[in-house]
Amino acid sequence: MILLAIFTYFTDNAHDLPEGIHDVDGDRKLGIKTYATSFGEKNAAKISFMMFIISGVLGIILFMKTILSLVFLIPFIIIWTYTIHSSYLLIKTDMENIKDMGKIMGRKGFDYFLMSYNLIFIDISLQLINHHFHII
Repeated sequence: MILLAIFTYFTDNAHDLPEGIHDVDGDRKLGIKTYATSFGEKNAAKISFMMFIISGVLGIILFMKTILSLVFLIPFIIIWTYTIHSSYLLIKTDMENIKDMGKIMGRKGFDYFLMSYNLIFIDISLQLINHHFHII
């Protein structure tokens, strides 16, 4: 359960940081402290990238330490790889376009967050159905 909570922390925060990049001007005007307002947009993008990497590693550890099967792991790794690539592109985006890309990356990160939990649910549901009906 602790591993799942830590996975959730990194997955959720990794997608929040790019959204903060998108909102940086308004947050600065209102004096709201975010990674983007405190450390700059590029650094927030780098921190987000590292959080996505950590969340993916935690997802793999979650697979290894629980009853999750390849039904979870294979699509998770594909989605994680896509998300990491997109997050890397955010780091490489020029300052002129980083706010727009931050909004897009925030959405992709949120999709990664939701899909991770969908995969956990699907995997466990299929295992329960299989166990109940002895399909395999």
